Amino acid sequence: MMNPTRQGLVIAIDGPAGAGKSTVARMLAQQLGFDFLDTGALYRCVTLAVLRADIDPHDAPAVSRLASTLQLELEGESVRLNGQQVANDIRTPEVASAIGTIADNVQVRKQLTRWQREWTRGRRVVTEGRDQGSEVFYDSPCKFFLVAGSATRAQRRLQELRQRGIDIDYDTVLQQQDKRDQEDVSRSVGGLRKAPDAIEVCSDGLSLELVVAQLRKLVVERLGDQLELTADFEPSPADCSTGSSSTGSSTTGSSTTGDTSAGDLSTGDNATGDTKRGPRVPGRRPHNPDTAPQGGKHG
Repeated sequence: MMNPTRQGLVIAIDGPAGAGKSTVARMLAQQLGFDFLDTGALYRCVTLAVLRADIDPHDAPAVSRLASTLQLELEGESVRLNGQQVANDIRTPEVASAIGTIADNVQVRKQLTRWQREWTRGRRVVTEGRDQGSEVFYDSPCKFFLVAGSATRAQRRLQELRQRGIDIDYDTVLQQQDKRDQEDVSRSVGGLRKAPDAIEVCSDGLSLELVVAQLRKLVVERLGDQLELTADFEPSPADCSTGSSSTGSSTTGSSTTGDTSAGDLSTGDNATGDTKRGPRVPGRRPHNPDTAPQGGKHG
């Protein structure tokens, strides 16, 4: 819950689809005692409202007018649209098929950007998306860019779809992912961008818990006393060695750990030789430990 006497603080996590940012952001928020801002739920709510009103998603003015009248509420796992609980309704294939058009609506993005900034006022928040650190919360003091190899991300998506009972093969998922990657980086509004001062973290071969531990350690290093953490918060150094945490640097863990626990973000496909970590995004350079920038601005 919001404490009006406490200064707001936003930790922003961006990255391509399937990099694990949503799950990691939720866990990090829980461990820090922060709120989690599910930006995707906002766009899904607008999309659901558009479909229920029988408005053509491509009718930008009509969509924008409707969006301006909506009452959106996020609190924990609760998602309310005009007072109605819609946490499950916004996860349908119909909503998923139309959300891209809604997300490209310039006026809708402006409205939801304002909503997000207002929602975080006075709160301590972990948020994730495509442009949270580069656009929505450009002044965030702590930004991450979470990446993973194409094969890893596609395998995660395949497992997710099959768990939902959707019969689909790996090659189809990979093709769909590549198409989405290109769409995400080429969007003129809300496109996938790595903020210049974001720390890049690769989740290939790492358990979910280890990725969160890495981010948590970097958050503590960067924000320090602002966190108001309990004395037993600090993770074990052996569990979260990350290398350089300087601005714009890239941190990765070994992809040969063989960790296949339930919390593993890896899918075991690293043996395929996949070295592609997702789409080339504006503002992002491939990691080279010998040339990674050191000691830059810490926002």
